[in-house]
Amino acid sequence: MQKILFLDFDGVLHSPPNYVPGNWQVVRKDPAFFLSRIVERVMEIVRQTECEIVITSAWRVDFSIGQFNDIFDGAVTGMTPVLDLPISAYKEGLVRYKEIQDYLTFDTTGDAVWVAIDDQSKHFPNLGNIIITNPGEGLTELQASLCIKLLCSEG
Repeated sequence: MQKILFLDFDGVLHSPPNYVPGNWQVVRKDPAFFLSRIVERVMEIVRQTECEIVITSAWRVDFSIGQFNDIFDGAVTGMTPVLDLPISAYKEGLVRYKEIQDYLTFDTTGDAVWVAIDDQSKHFPNLGNIIITNPGEGLTELQASLCIKLLCSEG
């Protein structure tokens, strides 16, 4: 069974930035991005569950899977699509969830166990496999342990 970790960045791996960097070299040099202790938590999820990472972050628009794999040791296998939705859909919420559902429909090989980590609950329905972080602290050890437990379940 395929195991997928759908991963946001801002508020999960680092505090939401005051700006969105448009240059990968800036991202890699700035210690405020991709905090190593939190990236290590994500990598521990990958090691213990053998899951793949699919990027849901808005950063997927500006950067590539190859660039993300520099950080996540080759564990990134995809990015959710950017859906062509009306502005009203963004006001209603659940957009990331819709993008994940689209990815699961068109880009997976059958049944999948999945977890999504994000800092904004408005993007998701209230489901047990959605982990909402506090944007000021990002992914905690307890939340990472919960992800491992969920990904090791049979769905």
